[in-house]
Amino acid sequence: MGEIDKEIELIKFFQCGGVRRDRDDKFVFDFEELLSFNPTLYEEIVKDFREDYKLIRKLIFERYSVSDSDNCEIVFKGLKEKKEIGEIRKEDVGKVIVIRGIITKKTKPLAILVRRTFTCLNCLASIYVEADKTPVCPYCGNKTSKMFKLTESLVEDMMEVEVEEMVDFVEKEKPEKIRVRLTNELTSEKYSKLLQPGNKVEIVGIVDLIPLPKRNRQREEIYEFKIFAISVNSLEEEFSEELITSEDIEKIEEISRNDPLEVLSNSLAPDLHGLELVKKAIVLQMVRGVKKVYPGGKVFRDRIHILLVGEPSTGKTQLAKNVILRMPKSHYASGESSTKAGILATVEKDELLGSWSLKGGAICKANNSVLIIDELDKLSKEDRDGLHTPLESGEIPINKAGISTTLKADCCVLALCNPRSGLFDPYLSLVEQVNLPPPLLSRFDLLFVLKDEINEISDKKIVELIYSARNSIPTISIDLFRKYIAYAKKLKPKLPDYFKDELFNFYHNLRKKAMKEGSNLRGLPIGPRYLEGLIRLAEASAKIRLSEEVNIDDIKLAEELFYNSLVKLGLDEDTGILDFARIGPGKRINKRLRAEIILKTLKDLNTQVKPDTLL
Repeated sequence: MGEIDKEIELIKFFQCGGVRRDRDDKFVFDFEELLSFNPTLYEEIVKDFREDYKLIRKLIFERYSVSDSDNCEIVFKGLKEKKEIGEIRKEDVGKVIVIRGIITKKTKPLAILVRRTFTCLNCLASIYVEADKTPVCPYCGNKTSKMFKLTESLVEDMMEVEVEEMVDFVEKEKPEKIRVRLTNELTSEKYSKLLQPGNKVEIVGIVDLIPLPKRNRQREEIYEFKIFAISVNSLEEEFSEELITSEDIEKIEEISRNDPLEVLSNSLAPDLHGLELVKKAIVLQMVRGVKKVYPGGKVFRDRIHILLVGEPSTGKTQLAKNVILRMPKSHYASGESSTKAGILATVEKDELLGSWSLKGGAICKANNSVLIIDELDKLSKEDRDGLHTPLESGEIPINKAGISTTLKADCCVLALCNPRSGLFDPYLSLVEQVNLPPPLLSRFDLLFVLKDEINEISDKKIVELIYSARNSIPTISIDLFRKYIAYAKKLKPKLPDYFKDELFNFYHNLRKKAMKEGSNLRGLPIGPRYLEGLIRLAEASAKIRLSEEVNIDDIKLAEELFYNSLVKLGLDEDTGILDFARIGPGKRINKRLRAEIILKTLKDLNTQVKPDTLL
C-alpha cells in the first residue's frame, strides 16, 4: 500500500469515528476498530509505525484544528501486538507493540534536539534538517557547512524510564528490563505520579535500537532494544482485580460462608505444621485493614507489618516462598545481599544520558502488595534506619543530586530474622537477642517467635505429613487463593459502635498489667500505636469474611493474635509485669531492678563500713 493510499484510508477511518476526542480532551485512536475497518491497513501500520505515527498525528491535528506545539495527547488502545520485554527481537524493530511492567528507574526531565532550520548563504533558501543530519541544500547543491546559517532549533521535552517485567507474568529468576523514552505530552506534570518507580504501567510504543557504549570494544557494534513511547496507561487498578470472573466470585462466596480464614491459612504452606496463628496473621496481612484520613490530616495506615524471629528449621523461608506464590505483585529481598539502594531507592548516574536518575528498590516494586525481607538483621544499621519512614508512612522521601520527590512504598512488610545465638532464650528480652534497633521493632504490628520445640504430638504430626506426602486438610488452589485475596482486599468494613468499649477494656487492662499491685514497680505500658494495629487486624478479619462490618469474632481474633505475639514477648518472667520495653524503646524493668539492687547494696556497704577501718 502506497503512502497516498494509506493516507486516504486513514482519512476514511477518521470519518467513520475511528479517532475521537474524549472528555479529558485526549484523542483516542482505536487499533481494534482499525482492524475491523481495514485489516490490510492495520498490518501495514503496525509493522512500520515510525512514519505512520507522524502521519496519524498530522491528520488528527488537521481534523481537530490543533497544532503540534499544543502538546495534545493521543491515546492508542486496542493493539493486539502484546509482548513481554524478554520476547522482543530484531524482527520487532520499527513495529508498534504493547509492553507491561513496573518502573524501576526514572531520569529527570530533559530537552532533546529534534530538527534545525538553516539558511543557505549561497541561494538564501531555508531548509529543515533532522538533528542527526548535516545540511545539504536541495536547490543549489551546497554542502559546505560554513555556507549555512542556523536560524532555528526545534527541541522536545524528553524523559526516560527503565521498565522491568512483572513477576506476575514472568516465570524466571531475573526479569528483563528495557529503556523507554517519553517525549512531549508524556513528560507533562500530570504524568509525574504515574511514572514514579514502583508503579505498574502499560506502554504502547515503537521498538528501536540504540548502540551500547563501546568501552573496550574496538570494532563490534552492539545494540540494545529501546521503546519510544506513544501512549502510557496505569495498571494499578486493573491488576488488583486479578481478572476475577463471575464463576470465581461464586467459589469465593462459597468459601466465605464456612470459616474462610481457616481455609486460607490451611492452604498457605499446608505442609508446615504448628504455625497456624502465624499463617492466619499473614493472610490478614495480605488483605490489610482500612485506610482512613482524619480531618486534621492524620493518616490511619492500612498496612500490617509482621516480624518473624525464627530458630533454624522452623520453616521461615518455606513460608515466605508460599506467600510469594499466593500474593499478587509481592516481592522478595534478602537483607544479607541487599543494600539501602536495593531495598529502598537510590539516585544513580545514567550511563546513556550522563544525568542523574531515580531508581526504586524492592519496597517500591512491592507497592500495594507484600514485601518479604529475609535476613532483616543482616542489613547495615544505616539501611535498617532507612526503613522507619516507609514502614510508618508508606513513602520514601528523596532529596539527592537535585532530585526532590517522594516515592510510593505502600506495601506490607513481612520480615524474617534469626536470634543472635541461633536459639531463642525465653529469659532474655527480644531486643537483647536480635540485631534490630528498638524503634524499628516498634513499627511491627505483630512479632512472632518461631521455636523448634521438642514435642511428641507435633513431632508425630510432622512425620505423618512427610510420610503421607499429602495434607488431608482441605485446601484451595493457588489461583483461587490469589483471586480471593484480590477480591477481599477491596472491601472497606466499618467499625461498630460497641467496638469502642471493647477497645477501651482491652487497652486499659493491658496498661494495668504494666504495674504490680502493692508495689512501685512499673513497666513500659502499651501505647496507642499497638491499638491501631489491633484495629487493622480486626478489619482485615472482616474482609476475609467478605463482611461490610467488623463483628465481635474479628475483635477476639485480633486480640488472640496480639496476646500470642506481642504480649508474650513483653511479659517479664521475674516480676510478672507486662513491659513493652522488652520489644521496643525504653529501659527494661529487669535492668532497672538490677540497677536499684546494686545502688542499694553500695549504700548499705557505705553505712556499714566505719571511717577508721579505711585508714
